[in-house]
Amino acid sequence: MTTIYVLIFQDFTVDFYFRQHWHDPRLAFSSAIEDELCISNEMLNQIWWPDTFFANAKDSRFHVATTKNAFLRIKPNGDVLHSLR
Repeated sequence: MTTIYVLIFQDFTVDFYFRQHWHDPRLAFSSAIEDELCISNEMLNQIWWPDTFFANAKDSRFHVATTKNAFLRIKPNGDVLHSLR
């Protein structure tokens, strides 16, 4: 009689765009011209954004490119959209 053992690994790799929405009244502004502000990559470190983490992640890394693959949009009422690859 032969016994066969099968190992099953439940690991996977994901490459995705991560988007976050939140409201920060400190970023609200008044403008009759602009529907939203698009913030450059250089300014991302100047603005608070949630410290998100993935529970039980074994490893994580950011997409490597010549420039940071992210953007931040702010609505006049303080709604924020942050997108990151």
